[in-house]
Amino acid sequence: MTVRKNMLISFLLMLMVMALSACGGRAAGNSAVGSGRISQAAQPAQEAVTNTITTSGGQGATMGEKFATVQLDGSGTAEITITEAELNVAISQVQTATTLRGRAVKVQEFTVRFTGGTIIVGGTVPDTGYMEVVFRPYVNSGILQFEVISATAGGVNVPPLVWQPAEQALNDALSQALGQLPPGVGLQSITVGEGFMTVIVGVA
Repeated sequence: MTVRKNMLISFLLMLMVMALSACGGRAAGNSAVGSGRISQAAQPAQEAVTNTITTSGGQGATMGEKFATVQLDGSGTAEITITEAELNVAISQVQTATTLRGRAVKVQEFTVRFTGGTIIVGGTVPDTGYMEVVFRPYVNSGILQFEVISATAGGVNVPPLVWQPAEQALNDALSQALGQLPPGVGLQSITVGEGFMTVIVGVA
């Protein structure tokens, strides 16, 4: 009788162990599925955040676009900064041949530098060689004008006939940009720094 009781108890204990093992297996399985669902639910959210990241930059506005899209502030003025590179590009787009000594010529290897309150234009002119002209820009009654500080080639002063093509190219490039200002906006002042030029525009 005792043996039968012991066998019955052992059998019942074995059934309990098997039942507990089965429950534990199902619980573990449910936990794994839950983790999988959390991972799958989180993944699209992370992708959505990644897709909203955009890079800034790209090519900046041209000199003409800066003038065309200018917006005046509360005081009725706006400041436009022009770099040497922007003016060089603008000049290369507008420069045309000028008659010099009876033939059409263009200033070659045209370069512009901003320094000491002046615009220094350099380039090669046929029959003259490398020439450098120093201009001081200023505004008179809303009109951009230039004062020629010096014009030399090989250390020798050159006459207006030689440096005027450089002035014409500079004037054409800046005049074309200023011509894109919105209606009712005009030029007020211009300041040349080191490597850049600041133009102040306002209500005309």
